[in-house]
Amino acid sequence: MNAQPVHRVEVLDRKEIRIQGVQHVDSFTDTEIALETNMGYVLLSGEGLHIVQLSLEDGLLVAEGFLHAFRYREAGARARAAGKKLWSRILK
Repeated sequence: MNAQPVHRVEVLDRKEIRIQGVQHVDSFTDTEIALETNMGYVLLSGEGLHIVQLSLEDGLLVAEGFLHAFRYREAGARARAAGKKLWSRILK
């Protein structure tokens, strides 16, 4: 029997977030981390965010900072979100 890959999210005091099941980090800044997991595309937003540990081999990401929001996006949202960011940067 094949085991389903683990997807786990732990938030400690809104200052640290650990995510298992990470497949790819799409982008990151000090206010936003965008990543793809085995359960969908995830967007973290906050202040002073930084990645302190990343192992794609183990599917683990640990980030610190002050977390404002954590949300999943549906498939295809990744491309639309990236396109919107590109246009907003061009039109500044």
